[in-house]
Amino acid sequence: MKEIYLEDAIVPHPEINTTYYIFDKDSNKKIIARFIGDKIPEFSYIDLTGLTSCQGTQLESYHFKDPFFSKDALPPSSDLKYGSPLFNWMSDTKRLLEVNEITIHFNSGQNNLLDSHFCTKGNRAHKNMEHCNVTLQKECQALAGDIPVVSGDYPIFFKDNPSFEVLSDLYQKFINYNDNYKLSKQYENSKSKCFMRAHVSTVLCDLHGINTAKLYKIYNQNDWQKFVANKSWWFHCASMLIDNQNRKWVWDPWVGFNQRLLTLDEWLNKKDEPRPIKLKIMNKAIITDLKFGSTPEAYKFLKTKSSYMINAFQAVFSDAVPNPPERPLSNKNYFIPLSQSSFKDNKNTFFGSYSDRVVRYKEMCREKRALNVKKMRFAV
Repeated sequence: MKEIYLEDAIVPHPEINTTYYIFDKDSNKKIIARFIGDKIPEFSYIDLTGLTSCQGTQLESYHFKDPFFSKDALPPSSDLKYGSPLFNWMSDTKRLLEVNEITIHFNSGQNNLLDSHFCTKGNRAHKNMEHCNVTLQKECQALAGDIPVVSGDYPIFFKDNPSFEVLSDLYQKFINYNDNYKLSKQYENSKSKCFMRAHVSTVLCDLHGINTAKLYKIYNQNDWQKFVANKSWWFHCASMLIDNQNRKWVWDPWVGFNQRLLTLDEWLNKKDEPRPIKLKIMNKAIITDLKFGSTPEAYKFLKTKSSYMINAFQAVFSDAVPNPPERPLSNKNYFIPLSQSSFKDNKNTFFGSYSDRVVRYKEMCREKRALNVKKMRFAV
């Protein structure tokens, strides 16, 4: 069997009857992937972190009975930080498996991953994770009153929630740094992309060890005519945080310039907008899949997503966060063909996590300082 060595859990143009030895830089962990069978469909790539794929320019995700996870979908935790880049939720035993080996057997005539046969090997994750979709739906329904509440198909996890003081302190620091002018500029640079602003707050909270979920309030579009002329939004998205007293809070500073975290009731019953007809709660890795909430689009976000989503994220994140990583090396998708890029002449391609970029930026600064010092010594 052919062997290929990779440095990322995204396998470009996978080949049949091939073993891939992957050292994932983001997790500092090795994983073995095997593709066997008669014939493999022509994938541009397979992303092992969530078992998603791309054929041509079409990104595909699949609703597995036992879904696959990246750490992007799990609560931020130090003991999972350096674990495998791939996790598997065993729905029958309610256990989270940290995958070390995965074998995918492709059947004759199939054209996607859903009909494949999977075999995984690994260890039970260090923390005893329990998904809380049903519990979360019931608790939020009690707060939402007569607004129907549903949760997505993808399991949602919450564990070790911090105190309200911790949540409020982070939000206040964010508001102190971002005045109304900055918030309005960020809004304009990501107009009609509330889901990307919500993802900014999700990433920021993750970096501070705080877990979130995505909230989507759904409107009857005709109801907007009573509030705003010539506009009719059908949903709005924000991040939900839960404190150690099980109280629900919404992070949404861009709409209304809210100077504090909102309660779920305040967020759902704003006086300057229609009353929602439904509330959907999703895993934080869900970005736009409102129908099923089963597409983990946050996985390897800056490598595999479309340029318009990356641009909106960067426009907000680079302005809203103090001392952010350097601006993106490229606004084009890592795997999508060049013709799909909005920056066709840019030969640089982003390749790395947020932390990778910080390290590279610091190294670049050190090199510049060293060069300047050297020039000064020659001048003396």
